[in-house]
Amino acid sequence: MNNKFVQLKRVLVPVMIALVTLSQMVGCASTQKVDFEAMIDKGESIVLEVNEPDYKISVQGEQDQTVTWVQLDQLKTYPAFRQDFDTLLNINTITSGTGGKQGCLYVVNVDGKDMRSGNTTLADAFRNKVFIEKYWNNADKRSAIAGLSEKAYKDVKDGDEASKYASINAYFNLLNDSKNPESFNETQSVTREQFYTMMLKSGTRVKSLDYYPSADEFTKAVGGETAYTRYAKEVANLGFLQTDTKSLDSSNISTPISRAEAVYMVVQQYFPQDYAEATSKDKAYDDTKSAGDLALSSGFKVQGKDTDEIQYKERWQAYTLAEMFQSPNKGMQDELYRAMVVSKEKGLLAESESKWDEPLNKADTIELMINAQLALNKDHGYLTTTEYATIEAPADKVDTDVKESQTVYEATPESEKQVVPEDKQTPVDVVYNEEYDTNKDGSIDIDEWNEWVKKNPADANKDMVITETEKKAYEESKKPTTSSKPSTSSGSTSSGSKTTSGGKASSGTTTQKPTTPTQPSTDDDYDEAAMEKWLEEQGQGGPAGDPNNGGGFVDDDSVKVDY
Repeated sequence: MNNKFVQLKRVLVPVMIALVTLSQMVGCASTQKVDFEAMIDKGESIVLEVNEPDYKISVQGEQDQTVTWVQLDQLKTYPAFRQDFDTLLNINTITSGTGGKQGCLYVVNVDGKDMRSGNTTLADAFRNKVFIEKYWNNADKRSAIAGLSEKAYKDVKDGDEASKYASINAYFNLLNDSKNPESFNETQSVTREQFYTMMLKSGTRVKSLDYYPSADEFTKAVGGETAYTRYAKEVANLGFLQTDTKSLDSSNISTPISRAEAVYMVVQQYFPQDYAEATSKDKAYDDTKSAGDLALSSGFKVQGKDTDEIQYKERWQAYTLAEMFQSPNKGMQDELYRAMVVSKEKGLLAESESKWDEPLNKADTIELMINAQLALNKDHGYLTTTEYATIEAPADKVDTDVKESQTVYEATPESEKQVVPEDKQTPVDVVYNEEYDTNKDGSIDIDEWNEWVKKNPADANKDMVITETEKKAYEESKKPTTSSKPSTSSGSTSSGSKTTSGGKASSGTTTQKPTTPTQPSTDDDYDEAAMEKWLEEQGQGGPAGDPNNGGGFVDDDSVKVDY
């Protein structure tokens, strides 16, 4: 690796001469100078430069500098690609109310229950059993996911290893892409602020951020606001370079992050206990070794003569990285090495060599984040197991932190979703309920629906979801009511009670029992008018049961389900 470093410096000599001159003018210095201890003692800033990778960096187009953080089911980027991606994964679109999506990418765990949420992340998706076992682990489906990348980018080809990561990036809006032409640029190096922002997006659900640039200490420390600053600061505490030591500053926030730093952050986020237990004696990658406290031996920390207390010099973390990059054969600072131990154990990097002193490119970034979630599944089991969650997750209940599941779900084959024959379709639109999908074909037919209706009289609109409103209404209907004036006519109502057509209300107290009128036929001569009349008689359709005056069923005050 040392030869590779020297080779890079030779290539960059003309550029570095200009950089050194500029650095001296603004009080900064370049890593070309060898006496790092003298530099740190003078309080000089240092520009960190990772070593040259063993591949050619190719970048097309102009990178989009607008950073967006939008709830997943509301994203509108790459519309044709997004539609086909949803179709491939059998994602349903909710067209009523505020809209949204339903499927294996939109399931969260709330108090131990699988619930639907439009505000999900890459971490949520890759911790879902159905997505992993039915789609991602299926070679044909994963190949199809990769092939869709051509609908988003002009620089990827179906069959390329990076194409599947390009598709994931496009769908989850993780790393900024380039325009003119639309390009993923798989080999493009990712900067620290870009990686930090991606870390936030990949594992944190969209929320409001308290950010005031003029008063923000992080923004001041890194030289002012950029498009990434408000997001990067949210996870900056996970990084090896810190602003309070002046190691992360304007010289380094916008330069390429090393693979060692990226792995360190991922390990701090998802595997803190494993990191705490790792030691410098544990085996990591073939190209890694621990240098112990390299910062101390290099003079970036000072130990008192008569005490064990360690004093840290300003920028000690930045200078430690600079020493590692310039002399990689010395080994790694112990904190970074132990992160590599965990990475090796969890399979975060696919190769036998970590290439820790090289830049992290876009494709490797997405792969790293995916591998972290897959490792969590292996250690702790899936977070969610449902494909179509039937209950909406309350906004105030959706925790923005991804928690580990303590339940391990064994891998079992998942059936493919089938199209229900016309003569077996339900008379109303329903939300998929895995428990009542008795033949496990991924859909609900009329027989399965009838079984639900029979066992769940509280489901007023029979869409296979019982809302709190429906539950309360049903419980109220079961309570005895007092009639102030009994009715003698069929189908009339009395104060405090209601009878269905053909029933009688008597004076005093009546107990209303659920009735099951004959359901109109659902065969080829299906009578829509008869069905609507039947539903209206049940208080489920028309003006009696629908606040929208027949425009659709209403599950609650905000979501209208068309049928």
